[in-house]
Amino acid sequence: MRQFLAGAGVACTAVAVYHLLRRYLPPAQLDAEVQEAAEDAKEQHSIRIASSLTVAPTKRRRVAVYGGAFDPITNGHLQLSTEIIHSGQVDEMWICPSGPRPDKPSLSSPGYRCAMAEIAVNQGVAPSFPILVVDHEVKEAATLAGADGSVATYDSLRYLAEKHRDCEISFVIGSDWLRPGTDIRKWTSKEGTTGEQLLNEFDFLVLPRPGYEVEELSAFGPRMKWLALPGAFQMAESNAASTEVRKRAKQEWKDDPLRGRSMLALNGLVQPGVLAFILRNELYKAAGSAAAAAPAPSAKRTKRTKRTNVGLLGGAFSPITNTHMQLASEVVISGMVDEVWIVPCGPRPDKPSLKVSAQQRYIMCCLAVFTTLSPDFPVRVSDHEVTHGAMATYDSLCWLAQTFPLHDFSWVIGSDWLQPGTDIRQWESKEGKTGDQLLNEFDFLVAPRTGYDVDRPLSDFGPRFKWMALPNGFTLAESNASSTEVRQRAKYTYGRHLGRGNAGIMALVAMDGLVPPAVLAYIIRHQLYKDLAYKETFRKAIEKVGRGAGSEKVALAKP
Repeated sequence: MRQFLAGAGVACTAVAVYHLLRRYLPPAQLDAEVQEAAEDAKEQHSIRIASSLTVAPTKRRRVAVYGGAFDPITNGHLQLSTEIIHSGQVDEMWICPSGPRPDKPSLSSPGYRCAMAEIAVNQGVAPSFPILVVDHEVKEAATLAGADGSVATYDSLRYLAEKHRDCEISFVIGSDWLRPGTDIRKWTSKEGTTGEQLLNEFDFLVLPRPGYEVEELSAFGPRMKWLALPGAFQMAESNAASTEVRKRAKQEWKDDPLRGRSMLALNGLVQPGVLAFILRNELYKAAGSAAAAAPAPSAKRTKRTKRTNVGLLGGAFSPITNTHMQLASEVVISGMVDEVWIVPCGPRPDKPSLKVSAQQRYIMCCLAVFTTLSPDFPVRVSDHEVTHGAMATYDSLCWLAQTFPLHDFSWVIGSDWLQPGTDIRQWESKEGKTGDQLLNEFDFLVAPRTGYDVDRPLSDFGPRFKWMALPNGFTLAESNASSTEVRQRAKYTYGRHLGRGNAGIMALVAMDGLVPPAVLAYIIRHQLYKDLAYKETFRKAIEKVGRGAGSEKVALAKP
């Protein structure tokens, strides 16, 4: 903060403060936040912020877009992505899982494929390495998809180019795409045949593939370039393909229908977290069985006579912390349930401060579960609230009970939920006040929390409350590392290192130990919670202007 509010430096008006902050904001995610702060400032201090001013142009980032189904993403995909960065021909690599593909009904759901891509990137490469996963084909499918329901390459790249005007975008292809019989000029989009526009508007980075030699690259388009490493480096290549992974997975399920032999044959082909995701969600078990919205429950694996008890751990998880993971594990170890499903909430109109999207919070939960727990440990992530929109607790539990009739669900809460001033009977749903129905129709498993003692019988709160207790005299492991504390540390760190680029972002190690490493890598890559620091910085700058005895000037040091 001091870099911006120091007593010496470049004097500028509140207008410059506004645009200086805009310069460091991810445009799509945070511009609305600054606009809101600007409006607040105008009301409080009557400061006119002229939107016509602009900041000095910065060098455009060179971005390579690597598109594909990524069902699943493999170590071969990761290796190619890192080599493209090592080539020096681009500054960033964006992995782009395709959106819906009605022409490929056996393809895993777009949400699952995006989650696996995020797991691979955030587990497989360093947080500072410039590889990102972009999910616009998934989130914006309703807008971008053509009549056939899929998103064309040209429409996808145009969306990125318009949204990220500070980037020069290249599309990555292999030389096999240039073999006889394949003509990019005939590719179509929502506007019809737009192959010529695609070739003229975007650069193409072409990866040489053995057996697909091309003599004259310019014959295929005016903006084709070979991908090559500098100096005497040799391109590292891998033939670890998604097709091979799916073939091996199907065989593992065939040999062991219940546990898939722990997907042993997939080791080395995919990241461990991706392997765990495939195993727990039972992907590639049978044709067309991969697109379920909720986690694959045990009742769907084989015929069962015994019902499955599931503990549900719900919340915003912005972000999920080591405390959440510890609690989920302890619930399983208690033996009071067979499985735990972590349930990130969907959009929350009642919580405007919850800026991180439901999909991003779901992905962080996947990162935490699939990179920190053993693949066979019965903790899963359900995305039903993410895919179905905002759901009250009662509505969510009713949906699960109807969807999985062979399961009995318990809602896991902490004893802090039973303190004076909190009355579950007053909770509402789409049917109105349904707290009593919630208490009468579902079990509640209460985890004791230090500092939140309950001096009344649990039956006073509802007829189906039970204390969670560990067997064999084990002591319940606890932690107070909260999502609120993580966000506070992010806000403080971003504020102290405003304008320092990656050096400032990497200072987010203040969150290390509070969240799983892959979750921290995801936060760093996507600069989550950065808006908290910028809004605070802008507010303080405007307050300083307001105290300037009629002057609109405030001293700011150069970042």
